[in-house]
Amino acid sequence: MTTRFGRFELLERLNFELHGVRYRALDTTAPEGARTLELLRLPLESNTEESWLERYRQGAQLAMQLRHNNIVQVLEFGVIDGEYFLGTAALDGKELVGVLHNVRRTQGHRGIPAPIAVSIFIDVCRALHFAHTLRGEHGESLGMTHDALCLTHIHVLSTGEVKLGGFGTGRLPPPRTEGVMGPKVMFFSPEMIRGGALDARSDVYVAGVVLYRLLCDQLPFMGEHESAWFDSARNDQLIPLTTRVPTMDARLSEILQRAMRADPTARYESAEALGQALSAWLQAQTPSMSAAEIQEARRQLLVPQPNPPQKAEADTPARAFEKFQQALARLPPRR
Repeated sequence: MTTRFGRFELLERLNFELHGVRYRALDTTAPEGARTLELLRLPLESNTEESWLERYRQGAQLAMQLRHNNIVQVLEFGVIDGEYFLGTAALDGKELVGVLHNVRRTQGHRGIPAPIAVSIFIDVCRALHFAHTLRGEHGESLGMTHDALCLTHIHVLSTGEVKLGGFGTGRLPPPRTEGVMGPKVMFFSPEMIRGGALDARSDVYVAGVVLYRLLCDQLPFMGEHESAWFDSARNDQLIPLTTRVPTMDARLSEILQRAMRADPTARYESAEALGQALSAWLQAQTPSMSAAEIQEARRQLLVPQPNPPQKAEADTPARAFEKFQQALARLPPRR
């Protein structure tokens, strides 16, 4: 049985989020006929937080201007019977946090093979750069940044395409005390922790942290609690990727180290520059792979796999990459 919410039919509850509850819904009055979308209902308490609600509304309006193949389209921000909602394009796929969990559970190893993970983040960088360089109707820079990049905002579709969501509407205030932000606290840049001014280089830093997490299922920070992580980020005391995974390529580790420098001027100057460095690394590692083959390899991450035997040994990253290459060899030849 569906639930009615104004002109929408709520077909299925997808998940609970920081800012509300997300549903798969049907817009029954869309000009082109009924269409499926994802609808986030903001909690009623948000109505009393006028300053937060205004920032959210402004962020949603900016996000509605983003039209890019690697960005989740924001369709509408509105209110029904005093309850605010955000409508976005429906997606057929999984968030990266779910992909990572699935790989860990079914394939017995931590992290996603480096060529697949890097290919995903090349598309993430394309989405970020498009938003960072967005201009208004008079050619003025809109100064847009994501500020909330994390595994839950990156989606791998059933086609193997990558979409980045959360622009303008996923940001959180800088963390002020320990324990208040939960797991998302790990994806803040040093300048966000300090409450400083943000630009595209802040997103570059966080992209490096999220890719690091995707590669080894761990974080680059030292210590076991939030204040230690903050100190690690601010003081440039990060754990190299090759320390976490000794078999990881040193050049890839160097790329991430540069992206995650505490001083913004020492990082890649833009998401485009980070994407170019990652593209050069991927081309050097897999020179014979076509874009279609990369997309198919990403699509395979979503294919359900049987659970491994209870006592099966976990794959090493090197063994995981070997399996990835074997899977590529089984793909049909390019025409």
